[in-house]
Amino acid sequence: MALSIARQRLLTATFPYYRIAGDDPDERNPAVGFAYKTVPHITLKCIAQNPDLDPDKVKGKSREEIEAIIQANAPQETLYDQPEVDGKRIRVSGPFTVEAIPPPVEQITPPSPIGGEPETAEAEPARSEDPTAHLPMLVELLRKDGVTFPDNRRVRFEHLSERTGGVLHAEGEAKGDTDMGRIAVSFGPFHGPVTVGQVEDGLSEAVRGGFDSVIFCGFAFDGSAQSAISADPNPRVHVHLAHIRPDVMTTDSEGKNLLKTTAASQLFTVFGEPDVALKPATEAGIAEAKDGEWVVELLGVDVYDPLTGEVSSSSADRIAAWFLDTDYDNRT
Repeated sequence: MALSIARQRLLTATFPYYRIAGDDPDERNPAVGFAYKTVPHITLKCIAQNPDLDPDKVKGKSREEIEAIIQANAPQETLYDQPEVDGKRIRVSGPFTVEAIPPPVEQITPPSPIGGEPETAEAEPARSEDPTAHLPMLVELLRKDGVTFPDNRRVRFEHLSERTGGVLHAEGEAKGDTDMGRIAVSFGPFHGPVTVGQVEDGLSEAVRGGFDSVIFCGFAFDGSAQSAISADPNPRVHVHLAHIRPDVMTTDSEGKNLLKTTAASQLFTVFGEPDVALKPATEAGIAEAKDGEWVVELLGVDVYDPLTGEVSSSSADRIAAWFLDTDYDNRT
């Protein structure tokens, strides 16, 4: 969970671009060194030896003009903790890897000098984790925070109650005038993706239960689950996929949630299918393009908006960040 949050923050963060030392404005190699801010280092010696501070020369000058004369003739001191920032450029995270920490080596207990076999305590029965233990917490967070749609439009619930049995874990109705009707919610596992089987079973259960909308909430989604929804949409039920922020998984040693929710938490965010164009790199006007290389262009994202009953299209320039997985494992 901590690695997931760190990765997300690194991939979406921007960093200042520092100017490179030298006269070449296109120099990109940081090994050359940075250009640092400099300030005048004023001492009594440089004031006493300043030829421009002759009484006849400074007569009638203002205090600001005298200070300017002192600073102009003082030696410059480099501030190595303040490199110059290029406001026309930004830096983003480059490729990085995550190194695993090796598990601690178990120490073998040396033989006791006291004879006899040591008494062994009765083994504590193994604790089996309940795969549904996280559902009450997620239902409560969803009840408080609602679901965030494009343009930061929030759908909150008039009421939301838990369900037992099946893959639909909660049901309720939205506040205000929406096109969602009766809503069913299905949560993915705490440590795994929403699968195509869960989607198919959830849609079947929603149709039998007379629901108008289904929200599948998960920390990750199988590619096949998303494909099943987009390839064969159900005309009787509106389906939404909502990503759960990884911060929700922060718990203490007793399993209590440590997340501090606010009005702008946006714990459950609906996402849509990206509209992309794929073309050979040789036809995209890219210099030094090779055969077999491709260019992916993001045109936008289409998401059904229950507040208006229409499909809203977000253009690419409104998307803060998007990433292409070059080693796709069929999970988002």
